Amino acid sequence: MVSVVEDVDVLAERWADPMNLVEDVFRVRRLDGRLVPYTPYEYLKPFFDIGLKHLDRDRIVLKSRQIGFTTAISIEAIITAMTFEDTEISIISSQYKQARKIVIGIGNIIKNSAVPLPFRESNIQRERIESDTGVVIVPYSSNPSSIRGDASIKVYLDEFAFVPDQQSTLDAVEPKVSRGGQITIVSTPLREDDLFMSMFKDAEKGILHNMDAFYLPLYPPERVDLTRSLYEQGLTPLCPDISLDRVESVRSKSPERFAQEYLCQPVDEQTAYYPGELIMAGVVPERPLYDPDKPCTFGIDTAVAHDRSALVVTQFDGRDYNVVHIEILSNEYEQQLKRIRQLFDIYRPKLIRHDKTGAFGAHIDRELGREYGLAVEGVNYTNAVKNEMASRLKMYLQNAKNGLSPRIRFEGDPELLSELRRVRIEITKTGLTRVSGK
Repeated sequence: MVSVVEDVDVLAERWADPMNLVEDVFRVRRLDGRLVPYTPYEYLKPFFDIGLKHLDRDRIVLKSRQIGFTTAISIEAIITAMTFEDTEISIISSQYKQARKIVIGIGNIIKNSAVPLPFRESNIQRERIESDTGVVIVPYSSNPSSIRGDASIKVYLDEFAFVPDQQSTLDAVEPKVSRGGQITIVSTPLREDDLFMSMFKDAEKGILHNMDAFYLPLYPPERVDLTRSLYEQGLTPLCPDISLDRVESVRSKSPERFAQEYLCQPVDEQTAYYPGELIMAGVVPERPLYDPDKPCTFGIDTAVAHDRSALVVTQFDGRDYNVVHIEILSNEYEQQLKRIRQLFDIYRPKLIRHDKTGAFGAHIDRELGREYGLAVEGVNYTNAVKNEMASRLKMYLQNAKNGLSPRIRFEGDPELLSELRRVRIEITKTGLTRVSGK
């Protein structure tokens, strides 16, 4: 019979290799609700190796969406929190809510582990997790003033390409790791000429000597025909568990979005209606606060077929237009109306401008008009109307860039920024111009 001491010795020897620890201890929940042992994909193992064994080296990752990096980062953060004492692990995203979402996910992974981990349940909170060794895992927005403070053993910069002022954020991070710590930068691309892409290229060339670069598109871009179904091309995705139906849906609706989000191709700056620098001029580190004493306006874009419905709440503060709420709505008619009513009760808009194009839009128009009367203004989104809206937004962004008013101010949601970057002006067969994009 093997003694307890011998058992511990065997386990200690096995867990001396962090990858064995990762596979033995952690479990993830599948879409069907089952908890299964976590097995890292092969392309993640070199990432884990540097993260767990070589903390003197930084990492930068240019990656496809949905290939498992949030889970990998979360597990790595947990192991680090169990290994070190009295320090911090910083999770930084362009939006605080996204960083907080990662921390919540870390808490769930701890609770679902195969063996008890050194975290008291009372110390696993939605905005802060502390290990029994005194290491705290903390979420931050990319606002430099919120980042400065305690030293960190690890700093994760999530979706760094979507951070408004990348240099200032990085400058705020550097002192946190000045006494020994690791910076990990992970992102899908946004634009070719930003700090993220510059750092990635330098790391890839070996110019940044202490930073390792990881390039992980879902497919090799040179092998993909954007005009053909992925199922017809016989390609094997990098991540074997990804939903090809979802990926193909993106490609069929927007090849440019597919190239950006899954093939790691930055949006072409030359053809963008809203250049990256112009978009970033309107981005603020924190969402503008809602002022209940000032009127607001709802803008609603109603979904057609495979598109999505969205609602935006905007307030004019006497100088600028502030986007105080953005939400993707359910495409189900009754659910959409229910949510609009809930938001109406919260914000009490003076005006509701919505898309009344098509049968669905017409139904929404009648219902909203019946309930809210003169506050409702239905709009048919013709090419002329879309062009005028796009032009007005561009003017507000140019004002923001040049320090003029009125400007528009909004939080840097990665999906919103990506969609703005993909807007183009096209020439129709009849010679007219039209806006393409969401």
